[in-house]
Amino acid sequence: MVPAPGRRRAPGQSVSAAVVAAVAAVVLAVGGVTAYVIVRHHPSTLAAAPAHSPSAAASKPTSTASASASHSAASSPTPTPTPTTNAKITATGWDDTTVHPVTTPVAIGNVVAVYTADGGQLTMRAIDPASGATLWSHPASTAQSTPGATFAIAYLGNVVFFYVTAADPTLHLAEIAAVDAVTGKQQWVTDQPISYADMPALCSDKAALCDSAYAANDQSQEIRTNLATGAQSLLSSSAGRSLGTGLWDAGVRTPEYIEHLDDVTGRLVWKDAVDPLFGTPVSSDDGWNWDTYGDVYVGWLGGTRSATSHTITLNGDETVGIRASDGVRLWRHPGLYGCPIQGLTDAAGQPFAVRCIATGSVTFDAAGGSPTSSRVDVTVQGFDVHTGATLWSDHLGNAPGALGIGSDKFVRLTGEVFAVTNAAGHTTTINLKTGATSTPAAGATGWCVQDDGTFTIDGVAQADGSPVDYSASGLVAPCTPTGASAPAADGSSTGDGATAGGYFVWASKDGLHAFAIGD
Repeated sequence: MVPAPGRRRAPGQSVSAAVVAAVAAVVLAVGGVTAYVIVRHHPSTLAAAPAHSPSAAASKPTSTASASASHSAASSPTPTPTPTTNAKITATGWDDTTVHPVTTPVAIGNVVAVYTADGGQLTMRAIDPASGATLWSHPASTAQSTPGATFAIAYLGNVVFFYVTAADPTLHLAEIAAVDAVTGKQQWVTDQPISYADMPALCSDKAALCDSAYAANDQSQEIRTNLATGAQSLLSSSAGRSLGTGLWDAGVRTPEYIEHLDDVTGRLVWKDAVDPLFGTPVSSDDGWNWDTYGDVYVGWLGGTRSATSHTITLNGDETVGIRASDGVRLWRHPGLYGCPIQGLTDAAGQPFAVRCIATGSVTFDAAGGSPTSSRVDVTVQGFDVHTGATLWSDHLGNAPGALGIGSDKFVRLTGEVFAVTNAAGHTTTINLKTGATSTPAAGATGWCVQDDGTFTIDGVAQADGSPVDYSASGLVAPCTPTGASAPAADGSSTGDGATAGGYFVWASKDGLHAFAIGD
């Protein structure tokens, strides 16, 4: 399993041993507007898979007879013979409650792509935005990615990239398929079954996929897969955990390091011990969040905590800025970067540079759920990524919803404006680019994030045989600024869905939905 926020394999620990270790940690793991959440990795029956080191030519074009013959139907995506649909046309668009989406839909060409999970099977699906019909679908794989880690669709241009099961399904080995999302035609598929440790993601140069995988010697590997041909190369065989684009946990402890690897050449650019960076004991074992702002990395590592503690003290977290070229720390400042909107971007595709200064505590139940807060006080700040200087500051007070705790969550009203309701019932809107605050406009409709969506995969179970819950991400529902349910609306300005063919398509726990917005 891939080490995820709040847990990692200890040096020398086998993959199977790591999988059966249950670890709880507080992280910001967001696809959409999730905030503080607990990710608990349950014991699983997944076992270590054999090592596979990719060769320079690790793909087979499907235009040759030999290539086609060497792949089973499960490894050769083809469009369904005719579009199929269970969507119901409504006065404002359509609803399909027969499928269960687990990622944010994305617009690719004139179709909408989305992962769904039904009957224990992950599926990549292309949807007609006007009718809700499935144009083509194909079984996909999570390989050995961690159940608690959220993921998104990897694509470039009209081509979508996803894992397909290879060899014995119980080994959770996978190959990568490249499929034209519009036509459903396969472009290529890699020919080496690999124990991938995270879901497909684009490299920084957007010319390849950069993914981690496990080897039999218990090391992590970073594998680069050419987007045009599927040819694979080994970038690194020592990286321990991906923390962000080009940034890795080095995989050792006492001391712990983070390092910057060039994800085009595999060259080690710099390597920093984490405790001097933060001035206090920290570890990615206890969570992380990092983003790159061109020449600066901004992020945090979690303060070391007892794995058995169910109460988290909110004060004491710090965020740092690190120069990308040489690893020099530029600044350090109290607060948690990315709170309350980690993972969301502005219109230019850049994450919001915000942090939360919070005090109080949060207590979870024995299973790592049902959080309750005590004496919470939250201030949200915008900051300069190069200096850490505060640009604006808004005191929200006792607003556990700003941390994703309780029933009052952050509600997205526009691309930059969010609403939050405090414990006294007062609702405030806040622009996370400028810090401007106001009261919500009468009749405003926003989008509430459903951050508790889960799905299961056949063959992935806990030690007692019960299924492991994977985390869905990017699920939203129309709501009022206070979080009450609201009628369907145009959410195209939020980025919380896909806009294509004159329709805004979003994913909820109860299915896929669309709202007609016109061309």
